[in-house]
Amino acid sequence: MSSLEETMKLLSPDNHGTIGKVFDLVKVAEEEMNAAKVSWPGMAEEIDASFSELLYPGELSKFSTRIYRAHAREMLERICTKQTDIKRGTMAECLVTLSLGSLKAPLTSGHMAAMEKAFAYVFPEADKLLNRGREDYDGQTEEILTDIRRKIGSAR
Repeated sequence: MSSLEETMKLLSPDNHGTIGKVFDLVKVAEEEMNAAKVSWPGMAEEIDASFSELLYPGELSKFSTRIYRAHAREMLERICTKQTDIKRGTMAECLVTLSLGSLKAPLTSGHMAAMEKAFAYVFPEADKLLNRGREDYDGQTEEILTDIRRKIGSAR
């Protein structure tokens, strides 16, 4: 096998290393961008322009492609519906933030409820399996998610 063939094999999406993961995420982004172009045919230029800035996976590259897919889908929907605050965090980013936070300290009941809501958004088929954490007061979950989204957006 030539060195070029060996290099191409290393760069292959079948390689489950870091480079393979990047190829997997680019493929997911392209799939979601193509789907968005079908749903919003007049937005193709904006969709294509979103890739480098808004669909960059960042921390999400360390997690499953399903989490990244939910992130890409939400960002593309924001772009195509011309939402003004497109840089705020996505539900996928909220899920990752809460998940990582739970490794450092136990989540409060409100934060657990927020994590379950984010999880149900990212993995809708698992919604029926969740216990549903309780909120200490009405609207606490939305308040927590809004705060996390705002902080993620200000860090972009």
